[in-house]
Order: sequence, then structure tokens, then C-alpha cells
Amino acid sequence: MEPNFWNDLRSADGIKLPQESPGSHKIICPECSGKGSKGFEGKTLSVTVDDKGVVWYCNRQNNCGHTGSRLFTKPEEAWRQVKQKKVYRKPPEPAKPDGGLDDRIYGWFKKRGISSETVDAHKIFHQDRGFGSEQKRWVAFPYHNLESQLTNVKYRTLKEKRFTQEKDAEQTFYGLSMVPDDEGKTLYIVEGEMDKLAMYEAGYQHCVSVPAGGISEKSIGKLADDSDKFMFIQHAGAWLDRFEHFVLACDFDDVGKALMEEVSRRLGREKCWRVHWPKGEDGAYMKDANDVLIVQGVDGLIASVEAAEPWPIHDIHSVTDYASEVWKLYRGEYDKPLSTGFRNLDQHMRIRPGEISVVTGIPNSGKSEMMDAIMLNMISLHGWKFGICSFENAPRFHIAKLAEKIIGAPFFSHETPVPRASETDVQNAMVYLNDNVQFIRADDPDKRPPSIDWIIGRAKAMVRQFGLRGLVIDPYNEIESTRGANMSETEFISYLLSKIKRFAQTYDVHVWIVAHPRKMNAIDGVTPIPGLYDIGGSAHWANKADLGWCVSRDRADTSKPTELHVLKVRFKECGSAGGIANFSWDKWSGRYSAFMEESPEVYRKAYADG
Repeated sequence: MEPNFWNDLRSADGIKLPQESPGSHKIICPECSGKGSKGFEGKTLSVTVDDKGVVWYCNRQNNCGHTGSRLFTKPEEAWRQVKQKKVYRKPPEPAKPDGGLDDRIYGWFKKRGISSETVDAHKIFHQDRGFGSEQKRWVAFPYHNLESQLTNVKYRTLKEKRFTQEKDAEQTFYGLSMVPDDEGKTLYIVEGEMDKLAMYEAGYQHCVSVPAGGISEKSIGKLADDSDKFMFIQHAGAWLDRFEHFVLACDFDDVGKALMEEVSRRLGREKCWRVHWPKGEDGAYMKDANDVLIVQGVDGLIASVEAAEPWPIHDIHSVTDYASEVWKLYRGEYDKPLSTGFRNLDQHMRIRPGEISVVTGIPNSGKSEMMDAIMLNMISLHGWKFGICSFENAPRFHIAKLAEKIIGAPFFSHETPVPRASETDVQNAMVYLNDNVQFIRADDPDKRPPSIDWIIGRAKAMVRQFGLRGLVIDPYNEIESTRGANMSETEFISYLLSKIKRFAQTYDVHVWIVAHPRKMNAIDGVTPIPGLYDIGGSAHWANKADLGWCVSRDRADTSKPTELHVLKVRFKECGSAGGIANFSWDKWSGRYSAFMEESPEVYRKAYADG
């Protein structure tokens, strides 16, 4: 590091990190202080530090846009940071006590229903470690990957129930290496090392535990997009694909239930079952698998696990089954429709997870540009992660267009009336996009044309690994080439939209699909505004869409606004059909703004105030 680097960073740039060390950090933005932000707890500034320097970007881009860097090398060299994977520290093989595990610890496990054979099978040991100013005996739970390599060790005291673990260790499932490599098709997932041991005691060898505790119910949809929190799922990778079913047997408290919600979303709720723990003598529900083992023994634990119910997706349920969800609706505890980032559009239409939008417009009307603008707003305002399946834009050109919108300046070197984006601006924009956007792109499109099943398969992987919340398919027409000879166009569109809707509802992902209208004949020299029924092939475009909108632009008269026509809104809390939002479009930056309305400063203040 340069001698005055940290001092300059603090004094000149206002970047004050809790730890002056390489890595990714979230801090309060010195420009906007994170006021009015949602989902970031005020810490809206993303800061990335490595041996090349530091790059920062405020996630409240529409309101703040604070970005910058201090680099020691050329921007093209600093760009390599984006390609770097997080480096995990491999813990040293811990020193184990001579003579084996302390008998007192065996006794502690026995009181909790865990035999010495189960303890030994999991290679549990003890260590004397510091505890404040004194030494305490800690139980050590070693974590291993699929290759039986040590990845982490978690320690806990017995009486105080304090936990610690190795620093910068890879987060993997506990018990991963102990799952038999056989034909077993069901994996049991619990929330804690003791619950994993309890399940093993009951004969469930195909069982693993998440490496950390659950999440708060209020964090669903926020931490869902935190890739580090659920990195253990990504690290398991293709190994999870061997299982046909997942039985989630987590803690029966609010954080445990929230954890099951998010894990089931990433694994696919159609594959998941959930365990309901029984009530104890006091009438309260038991908390976890180990509690049931202690109170009811092996038979009681097996009975609870075998009574697991399918995750409620396709099954028939009574009203009582949904009573708690109905009361949540009544109390306003549900996913409320989200702002599009344009106040003039929000009064007509808002976005909600688990739904699909159909977007149309005649060629070169600006529908893809508008889609990009809304996508960047959703990233900035709500922290959403996006997948883009675009057949008309090569990724490099699409990234360039998105960078223009983020920077607010031209990307290319042609003559413009405004200054071109700098290399540092482009670098920062790519860092931001790399964190929030991924592309679905066939490596060999001639060999394997993009079918809807192929696209959804990749999108499911992105939910698991990336925390996907929004998916853009632009346009539909390229997928049609996969239609079989025995299927009519109407049948194919119905099949396609049903597939998309099922994916959206199951994984709480909003899907935008762009579909071109059939050729529109001009009337008195004016081309009509296309509706959903003008999209070729089927009325299903109108019937199955939750939201439908059309972008229209008079290319001959640039003084006129670009119009976004809201064609359909299925649910009234998301808006109403028939509205029109007018926009100005800056061709040099690709940015949209409300047409002939308040200044950008007014909008920034409005969003800052919530």
C-alpha cells in the first residue's frame, strides 16, 4: 500500500472502513448517509479493496450516484479484481488431545441423547482455548468438504453456549463428507451440529446441517440476495442435484422458519418437504431435532421426521392451512409492490416478486432501453439481482449500454456534445454490474438452441448461486424456433408462459418477457399503439400476463415524449391498466427521465424521503 493511502482515503474521500484490509465492505455513504434506503440498513456504499487500490459505488444510484476509486495501476489491470474469486483460508489441522476425547464431554453428549459412537464417527474433539481472561474447554466440530478435506472448525463452550470458528473459512454444510455415496435420493437438512448428530443417532445418514443459524423473517428477500450468507449451497454445487427430495428439519422458531423459506426457494420448493416438531408437556412446540431426541427418544424423532409434509405448492389445502398467511395479509405483512424507480410510472404500475410482465412495442420503440432502465432502478432501490437472457444484444454491447446509463455519459468515442465516460467510470460501472447482473448465454447456440426449459434451468441455478430476483427474456421470438412440429403456435405460447409463471411463483422471481407485435398497418399515416392481443400467435399473452406494457416513440419527432402504456395490471395493489407515463430519453447516456416534469433533484429528494 502507498504510504498515505488510508489517510488520503479517509480525509479526501470520506471512506472510513471498520477494517483497513482487502475485501468487500459495506459502509454508510459519506455523500447521502444512506437516508431513505431500504434493505441496506443505511450502509449503501459498496467498497472493494485489493492490492491494486479501492473502488466504491453507492447503491442508491438514482438518489446519490456517489462513485470513485483510488487505483495504483492502470484501469485495465485493476479490472482483474472482478475476476478474482474469494480466497478462503484453509484451517490448519487442529491439535487434538492425547488420549482422545474427555470423558466428561462424552457424558455431556450422552445427556443430549448422543452416543459416543456417533461422536467418534463425526471426529469431534476438544480444545482448551481462551475465554476472556481464563481458559475453557471447548468442543470442536470439524467441517469437511466432499473430498474429506478440512474446511472449518466450529467451537462451542458447554455451559455458556458460546460459539467461534476459524477465520475466513469456507462455509460448507456440516457433515457433508459423511453422506453415503449411494443411491439415496432424499437429503435431510437441519440447523445446527447437535441436530445433525441427533439425526445420525436416529439412522439418518443422508443428513447435513447449515453452517450458520437462521435469518430473521424480516430479512427474507434482503439476505436472500446476500451470496455469502448462502454460499454453502453454491459450494455443494452439482452434488445437490443428485437428490430428488429435500426434507428441511430446521428450528421451529421464526428465524428457523425464515431459513427454510429461503433454502427451499433456492433448492426448488417442488422438491422440498418440511418437518413440524411436536409439542412438549408444557404445550409449546419443541425447538429442534435434538430437543425431540432428548424428550421422546429415537422413535419420537423418527416419527416426527417421517411425518414431514410437502412444501405447499401444488397440493390441496384447507382454509385453515392458510390462516396464518391470511392474517399476515390483513396486517400488511407481505411482499408489497415495489417502485419502478420512476415516480410518474409508479402511480400506474409497480413490481412484485413471483409475477410475470409481458413487454411489447414496435421495433426501435425503446422497449429494451426502458427495460434496462427499470432493471437498474430495481437493483439500485431494492438490491435485486438480475439475469439477462438477450438474443438481440451481444453481452459486450449490452454491458456498454448499461454502463452508459449508470455513468450518465457516452461509452463510445464518436463525437458527442457531452464528455465521454472515463476509463475509471467504465471500470466502476463494470464492477457494479458484475455484482448485480449475470447473463444466460448458450456457449454453442448452433448445437443447442435456447429452449424455455434450458433457460429456466439456468435461471434456477442462478437463484441458488446468485440470489436471482429478476429475469429478463428479450425477445421471445428466438425461443419459438424450438417449437415442435406437432405443437401449434398457440399451444406453444401457452406452454411457454405456463413454464415461466410456474418458475416465477415457485422461486419468487419477477420475469419480464419481451415479445414483438405482429406487423402493424398505419392508419392515416400513424402506426397504432400495439396491445397484448397484437402480439402474434396467441391471446395467452394477454391472458397469462400479470403486468403488460408497451413502449411507443415517435422517431420522426424527437420533441415528443416516449410513452409507456400500461396495458394490464392483474392485481389492483400493483396499479391499474390504462395509464400512460411520459419520458424524455437522452440518446447520449441512454437515460430516461420524466417528461416535462420536475427536475432530477426533486426526484432524488422524493426517493430520499421514502
